[in-house]
Amino acid sequence: MYDRILDQLGLTLDQVGDLPGNLRSRLLNFLLRWKHTDTLHTCLDLLIPANPTLVSLLDLRARALMSQGRAAEAIPILEERLRIKTSLTARSLFARAHLAQGDTDTALDIAKTLVKERADSSLVWNLLGTIEVARENPDAALGAFRHLHELRLHSKGHLLGMLALYQVQKDWVTASGYAVQVLNATEDGRPLPVAYLQHLRDYFRASGEVTRAIEVATELERRYAHEVAELKDVLPGNVSSPARAEVTPRPAEAKRKELPPRPIQAAPPPPAFDQVPVSAQERSRIQQATQQLFHFDALLPGQLQILACTLRGEDVLAILPTGGGKSLCYRANCRSWPARCEERTYSPFCPPVAASRSATNCRPCWTSAAQPWWFPPSSP
Repeated sequence: MYDRILDQLGLTLDQVGDLPGNLRSRLLNFLLRWKHTDTLHTCLDLLIPANPTLVSLLDLRARALMSQGRAAEAIPILEERLRIKTSLTARSLFARAHLAQGDTDTALDIAKTLVKERADSSLVWNLLGTIEVARENPDAALGAFRHLHELRLHSKGHLLGMLALYQVQKDWVTASGYAVQVLNATEDGRPLPVAYLQHLRDYFRASGEVTRAIEVATELERRYAHEVAELKDVLPGNVSSPARAEVTPRPAEAKRKELPPRPIQAAPPPPAFDQVPVSAQERSRIQQATQQLFHFDALLPGQLQILACTLRGEDVLAILPTGGGKSLCYRANCRSWPARCEERTYSPFCPPVAASRSATNCRPCWTSAAQPWWFPPSSP
């Protein structure tokens, strides 16, 4: 995939040096983005001596070295770059080079200076949060990422930062929640940047989510092929290539395209909890059972109605937030009315880690293995 990329693009090294500035920049960033670092270094060996004060080339050199785990070599290049011309992005990259080198103190000093100078910049808060994660300071990292979120409500950087924070803490359930949010964060209609997809692919591999890792890797392969095709269309060696012939749709396909879209009928909204009928007898029976089982004098919103429906033998689909009491609805049915559990299927869906913690932390102190897990049903 990454071998002899210049040959694949129909370019020679001499032609790279003769490319117009915008097209050359597009090519070099493509090489960096897709980890063609050896080819990128070869191109930069030709271009930097001919353009010694072009700081964008020095930035590319530093980023390429850092992607190869050679941060120590990137630091003096960035120092030279900052001597020629400084910028917020370059100073942030300089901090990240020190961070990659393991010098968290220097990285933190740079980040704090940038925060003082540019407290309105999401870039510097993202940098500060990343450094605090590396320093294993979760409270400070959380504060930085929250500030980033306040500056940019839909920032993907905030989501990636929270993912990294919980991944370091080995809280895979919460980290995966943020990873999925990043994966679905395409409200603006633009696809996720390649760097984000690469980050998600590596995360899903680390978390053992094989299906998602394969899906993201497949998307990356598609994006790579698309970018290669686009570059071929605009690079000098391929400009004279014949245009692709337009494919005329077959009659059946044309007919299908002419069909008007089928109107979508909106489903009626489900009833609210207060619209579900519960008789006084059902209310008394349920409250008595939950008080005996769990010592609860009151139920959370929706629990009474869910239990009443299942007690009547109705089919129920209930969606409750975390902490909304799904487990109680299941356990109360199986303990108080075990015959109903034998007749029907009850399936509460919860995140595995959250559910196990809830079951451990919320188990009543008076239960023991010797006691029964259900009570006989009361008379109707």
